[in-house]
Parts: sequence; C-alpha cells; structure tokens
Amino acid sequence: MAKFQEVEVKVFREHAHCDCGKGELLPTGSMLMSDPPTFQHRCASCGHAEQFPDRYPRIITRTVQ
Repeated sequence: MAKFQEVEVKVFREHAHCDCGKGELLPTGSMLMSDPPTFQHRCASCGHAEQFPDRYPRIITRTVQ
C-alpha cells in the first residue's frame, strides 16, 4: 500500500518578460498543436510574439529544506 507524506513548499509566480525590457509576455489564447504543443505570448508593450511550452505567468512550487 502507498505511503503519503506531507512536505512544506514555497509557492512562486513566474513571469516571462520581453527582450525589449518594458513589457511582460502574456498569453494570447492561441496554441500550436505541435509536439509538444506551444502557447503564443505577446509583449504588452512592443507587441513582440513568442511561443513557449507553458503558459505564463505560471505557478510553481519548490520544496522547503
């Protein structure tokens, strides 16, 4: 039978920032059905678009030691 254990974690919100240095890259709602799928993001300042395998901002957790 499986054993379960609780561990303390810290929660972080990870953002993607544009190379223009002014804007955050935000999801447009478009997704390419490639392998693996990618999500389109566009800079809120300059309009530059990039594809990522994850949607940003995203929530990540890290185990507290």
